[in-house]
Amino acid sequence: MAGFGKFTFVGEFFSQKIINVLWYRSANWLPLEGNPFAETQAALDTVVVNLKTLWLNCFTADYTLLRGEGVGYDDALNIVTPSPVFHSVGETGTRGGTSSATSGAVITATIQLQCGAAHQITGVGATLRNRGYLAIGPIGEQDVDNYGHIDSAFSVNNLEALADALTGQLPDFLEATSLIPIRMHKTTLLHIVTGRSYSDVLGYRVARRFGKRWSRMAEE
Repeated sequence: MAGFGKFTFVGEFFSQKIINVLWYRSANWLPLEGNPFAETQAALDTVVVNLKTLWLNCFTADYTLLRGEGVGYDDALNIVTPSPVFHSVGETGTRGGTSSATSGAVITATIQLQCGAAHQITGVGATLRNRGYLAIGPIGEQDVDNYGHIDSAFSVNNLEALADALTGQLPDFLEATSLIPIRMHKTTLLHIVTGRSYSDVLGYRVARRFGKRWSRMAEE
């Protein structure tokens, strides 16, 4: 194992910040070799360039992808970029319709991730929740029917296309390696973190029904 990257997509929906976090590892990349900021910047650029178009295809023009942010870690999960690196985007969603008419930012599509075996990074303790998901949204109201099901064409053409890219290895950057998608886990005892582990992402399932992110509810 040689290096982890935490890459965050920072979006905005009517002044409400929306954060999605992606983790990757590499068997060859070690951000401590050379300039860790340059290595992490190259990895972030790879993530944004390869995912941006498919990502925006799942959002309406009410959503703006502001930027990507990246933090590099060594194989013991020590931060090697004390401040994050950035990749500016500033582009709106390309999906037609609206996501704001009545439901606001709360309605999402859930990509459920199939994970492999958990591998210990630090500490002790095995995770009891070796799974993960991504909440993509807000999605357009035209893509959800009156029974709460996500439109099948939108699911196949947009969500599954994005999920294929999110769960696959990204192409080489700096002619050195590929980035492998993972989910991070932690174990706790008395609210204290006792161990960190990761699992490779092996596949996905797009949920048929929409999900909700209560943190995106409007203020009362």
